Amino acid sequence: MSVVLSLLTSAAVSPIERQRALDRIHSDPGIPSDPTTSSFWLQDPHPSFAQPSSKPLPTEADVVIIGSGITGASIARILLQNRAKSSPASSHPAVVMLEARDICSGATGRNGGHILETADDYAEIADVFGEESARKLLRFCLAHLSEMLGVAEELGLTEVTQARKVQFLIAYFGE
Repeated sequence: MSVVLSLLTSAAVSPIERQRALDRIHSDPGIPSDPTTSSFWLQDPHPSFAQPSSKPLPTEADVVIIGSGITGASIARILLQNRAKSSPASSHPAVVMLEARDICSGATGRNGGHILETADDYAEIADVFGEESARKLLRFCLAHLSEMLGVAEELGLTEVTQARKVQFLIAYFGE
């Protein structure tokens, strides 16, 4: 976020380009365009999940999730786990997930959701919300990678998904 703010406030960026960027930020993203970049790991989509629905959607569901990326899939998993524990009898699905294309075909499928172990926004968050809130948020964010790796291992998907912790570098440029 700090990079975006520095670019939008930079004197080197013309007012026309700044306005174009702001217009893009505030515009409706619309329906995803075709074709999109394919996820390399999704060569053979699971037939139960990655086919367009040919039957009508249910008229009722406990929860409808829009998008099958890392957030939508995580929410669906927790909701279904909690439902399995309480075992309510229901005539309708607990969760319906809507996706414009194939499951995880968007950014999550291409970049793993950029789940990184980084504290690069700590100072900005602390300035706005205070140090204690910034520490809590940072602990929450840093827990994502280990949770995802744990889920992949629990489901026996570590190898096929190539879920792993990697080293990375974040570079900042400026005067």
